[in-house]
Amino acid sequence: PRLSEWTTNVGAVARVPTGMGEFVVRGNYSYRSKAPYPDNNSRFLPAANVVDASVSWKIKDGLELSVFGKNLLQDELYTSYTAAGAFGDIAYFQNPRQFGLELKAEFGN
Repeated sequence: PRLSEWTTNVGAVARVPTGMGEFVVRGNYSYRSKAPYPDNNSRFLPAANVVDASVSWKIKDGLELSVFGKNLLQDELYTSYTAAGAFGDIAYFQNPRQFGLELKAEFGN
């Protein structure tokens, strides 16, 4: 019970070295077909398509600056439901669409 018939994932990374450091572009796509729930498989979670992407600049001396987007196709994605009897169902969601900026620093070596 509770297994999708199909799940797939594909990703790609491209690295571009420059005189200013290395640029890294990443993309990832995952798919999950509809998934039955609860234990008796009487209902289904909808199919899900998820796309994540980022562009990073690896600056010399261990610094890295990245801009990213997560869950770019859907801002509301069900991850599971719990049947609550006469009270209906309780839905659990993946984080909504997100955008961000990240700075990493490595020390030592």
